[in-house]
Amino acid sequence: MKEKEGIFMQYDTLLFDIDNTLLDFEADESQALKRLFDFVGIELTDELHQKYSNYNKSLWQKLERNEITRDELLATRFSVFFKENFNRDVTDLNLNERYINYLSDGHDLMPHAAELLQLLKQNPAIRLEIATNGVPQTQYKRLKEAEIMNYFDQIFVSQEIGINKPNIGFYNYIENHLENFNTHRTLMIGDSLTSDIQGGNNANIDTVWFNPQHLDNSSSTQPTYEIDDLLQIKKLI
Repeated sequence: MKEKEGIFMQYDTLLFDIDNTLLDFEADESQALKRLFDFVGIELTDELHQKYSNYNKSLWQKLERNEITRDELLATRFSVFFKENFNRDVTDLNLNERYINYLSDGHDLMPHAAELLQLLKQNPAIRLEIATNGVPQTQYKRLKEAEIMNYFDQIFVSQEIGINKPNIGFYNYIENHLENFNTHRTLMIGDSLTSDIQGGNNANIDTVWFNPQHLDNSSSTQPTYEIDDLLQIKKLI
């Protein structure tokens, strides 16, 4: 619990991001990229992996700022990357679809994720929800194969909603689809300052920045709480 305006308030709705919050996207991305680059016939070095990860992250941040559409991101990210770095035309190889299939095979859990969900689910006063910008077919499969899907009452995926985090419309949709939703009793939990934390701030929802790598925050986006271990969430509710 936290003290707000002199009154102790308990959070009863927890909105969880997926990638690098509950599931280890870095590990899952690595295996998917390795298989994809093997298919193309190019060795995936650490330097190349980092270059793609930075490039892909920049595209998702553009999506968050409404500078590109999701369709544009998914349709062009590999064709542009391989053209710019290898002068290879891969437009006919359906690399994005292949990559999504590879990625959906990855379901590595973040440390203590399953333990936390088990503990939270024992409290009938708390409801757990998913709030993700990921690709639906990938996220559903990964949650199921990680054996954590059943912990959540609803799964809110931006592509299905038609609005991305951090847009306030994403959270308005959640509010309209959850009974007795109260922003003051809701927590948005995620690893992304630009998506999860800014989104929560936009919607006047308290936020938890999951920051296990102790990254510096030099931005104007400030979380309500910062943690480096998921089990620390227990102390906040």
